[in-house]
Amino acid sequence: MSTRQNRVVFFLVALSTLLSSSLVLSAESGPPKQNVEHYMYYWEKGNRGEQISIEEFKFLMSELEKKVTDLKAAFSKISIAGPNFSYRIGKVWEIKLELTNENIEAALKYINALKDNPNSMRLSLILYLYLKEVSNSAYDFERIKDFETTFSDTHVYLGFWCTAFQKAHLIPLAAARDMHLDLYRMKK
Repeated sequence: MSTRQNRVVFFLVALSTLLSSSLVLSAESGPPKQNVEHYMYYWEKGNRGEQISIEEFKFLMSELEKKVTDLKAAFSKISIAGPNFSYRIGKVWEIKLELTNENIEAALKYINALKDNPNSMRLSLILYLYLKEVSNSAYDFERIKDFETTFSDTHVYLGFWCTAFQKAHLIPLAAARDMHLDLYRMKK
């Protein structure tokens, strides 16, 4: 496949993931909760089509940053040298660990960039993709017996907050962009 075809396939996979998780999770959600410090608050607000405020957006970003930082700490405890892997299998996990650490750093970079420019669709979509990739990598590592105690539920909560980001920010931002509007009005 050419690089262009890879990009198209990547975009289509990302878009289908975005749409399918939205449909599945909207059917599973319960009654609305009013605790702004809980991911369900953002899920419900997104499900109702309500816009979050800039303060709520900032809180959402700080929660994502905390969860990514927690996962960064968990991944830093992983050593491929300890488990009883063959050289080839160990090398695969070593490469995956290195890539995951790069994705974590990129996610943190995009979180900081998005804090300064919350109306950026490009930054929002790229951040969402990095968050999903980091969360999925943690699930992959957790399935290995030697790594399962490293993660606790950190990656699960990142997944929940990632869905909150999608429902409360990314989808409304895309709708606002379609109407050539800014989702957030920034105070100067």
